[in-house]
Amino acid sequence: MWHIIQDNLWLRCSVDTLRQRLPYLKPILRQIVQLYDHVRLITADSAFLSRENCASIAELGAKPRIMPKRNVTFRAGGAKAWRQMLREFTEDTQRWLRDYHTRSVMETVNSTMKRVAPTPLRKRLIQRLATEILARICVYNLRQLAYLKYTHNIHLDFTNA
Repeated sequence: MWHIIQDNLWLRCSVDTLRQRLPYLKPILRQIVQLYDHVRLITADSAFLSRENCASIAELGAKPRIMPKRNVTFRAGGAKAWRQMLREFTEDTQRWLRDYHTRSVMETVNSTMKRVAPTPLRKRLIQRLATEILARICVYNLRQLAYLKYTHNIHLDFTNA
């Protein structure tokens, strides 16, 4: 699981098995460069932890936030971003974890989306699939808005929209 944050935009990619994850990061990073001008932070779970992945993320101009495993060392092996990420983790752990746990918010959204709409996507054509995904996101956002309206007594006025 990895997430990219840019001006409150979230992208997510889920790959089923751990063995399949590592080869996917570089092509996805190339697509991100094409889609976004500046990405400041990329978080990923420890399945993506490698010096090569940290270097690839740093080449993009973003900070890597990949949870270190128990047996990692500071030896950079040619990847300065690796050492920098681990140094920031040890020097200011709380700030590092705040950055890293932005992915927890997205994990919550993904979990909620799966519970609200447990059926698989039905459309096969890319354009229709994108429309179906957008519809599910709109339903999620409307549910959240209704929840906030009734739990926090927020007045909603859609007449000027």
